[in-house]
Amino acid sequence: MVRTFVAKLEDREVTIEVEPVGPSLYRVRIDGEDREIDARTVAGGLSLLIGGRNHEVSLARAADDFDVLLENRRFRFRLLTEDRARRAAARGSREVSGRREVKASMPGKVIAVLVKVGDRVEPKHGLLVIEAMKMENEIKSQGAGEVKEIHVEPGRAVEAGEILVVLE
Repeated sequence: MVRTFVAKLEDREVTIEVEPVGPSLYRVRIDGEDREIDARTVAGGLSLLIGGRNHEVSLARAADDFDVLLENRRFRFRLLTEDRARRAAARGSREVSGRREVKASMPGKVIAVLVKVGDRVEPKHGLLVIEAMKMENEIKSQGAGEVKEIHVEPGRAVEAGEILVVLE
């Protein structure tokens, strides 16, 4: 059975169709381009075999929002079923309002907190900086909102999936 999703990456929308064809094998169509992907769960994320190349992926999920680290590149996107994306578009809404937890996508150390409770943030506004795998990564807001909670401080080690900041 084919499942259809809409991924919202910054201001771009991509249609993704996923069809299971084996225990860990999937036929995936992304914007009309077909690929076979062997996806397996491993410690800290996923191992994806695509076109004969292995890709290790670290990911954190908060509701429909995903934070993915692939080959030292960070991607943040919202993944909705086709039905939910259609309903959101009909409401004229790009963001689902309410509590949004920003989580660490991998273990690391907080270098800086760039906001304080009560601050208003816009999409792509820097929230904090985390050092992971000897690289500093700025964690940015996926949407507009108010900072309601901050769960970390500079110098603190964090684990993958740990809540860093809560926006509303």
